[in-house]
Amino acid sequence: MLNIGRRNRQKIFLEGSEVILNRDEQCVKFLKTQAIPGKLAKTSTDAIELIFEDGKLVKKFNWQFGDRDELELMPEEKGMSYIPVDPHNFFMLHPSKPGYSYLGGEIPIGFHLPKFDSCPSFQFVGTLSPKTQGLNWLPFEFHLAVPIYGSFLTLFMDYSDSLNPSVLEPETYLGTDHEDEWVKCDTELIYEKVYLEAKKLKELPEIFEVAPGYLGVPRWIQNPYIPTCPKTGETMLFVAQFGRGVDLKLKRSNIEIPKDRYYADLLGRMSFWADGDLYVFLNPNSRIACFIIQH
Repeated sequence: MLNIGRRNRQKIFLEGSEVILNRDEQCVKFLKTQAIPGKLAKTSTDAIELIFEDGKLVKKFNWQFGDRDELELMPEEKGMSYIPVDPHNFFMLHPSKPGYSYLGGEIPIGFHLPKFDSCPSFQFVGTLSPKTQGLNWLPFEFHLAVPIYGSFLTLFMDYSDSLNPSVLEPETYLGTDHEDEWVKCDTELIYEKVYLEAKKLKELPEIFEVAPGYLGVPRWIQNPYIPTCPKTGETMLFVAQFGRGVDLKLKRSNIEIPKDRYYADLLGRMSFWADGDLYVFLNPNSRIACFIIQH
């Protein structure tokens, strides 16, 4: 017997709501990156539920602290075609001993930080291992080289040689004309080391809950910026986010740390523009990485 009038229904749940549902490039990247299971969305502080019937968007809801409120579809959103996406699990990184991934520590043997004759130096932030739950898709041991005292909006790095990463467009980074008061091109900053373990969560934490980092889905402080690989044009995959929960003291440096309270704190611990979050993306096919800092 035919079920006359029965419609085919699909749902997509997204962490975050800063998107216009019109199938443009930004929309597609947001759906690919921010999709989460429905059970997680229902515990979020700001998630979206999309309902499609016969492949067309018909309803949109906002989830906040377990409450579900219907949102009005904008004219350009009505009838948007369904886009199949894979939901991402969410992992919290927490200190462990021992572990495979870690923040801080000495620069790994054989690994070389990019060096320039100007602009603040690069720091070794840590290593993310494919042996860590949630990072099994990484194609190599990902040593993070980031100029955390430099000036950049997005920094693309070529990890074709995973032990010798290079800035993809060095003229862009060098063209920032940023001169830090303390951290120069030859400044060395080495931090204490802490191993990290990933725990898969059944509920999303408060957005400002203190933890060393997260895997699975980025939680944006400002508007989302999901990078496109400059080599292949593919949407880059989210690797990890680090921020307020990182509590690593400076182990040693080749400069004298100032005694002024603000600069002593800024240089005496690992931080990302004082109170920001570091977002890490990677295209495993091209081995291009992208680092973003928001605060």
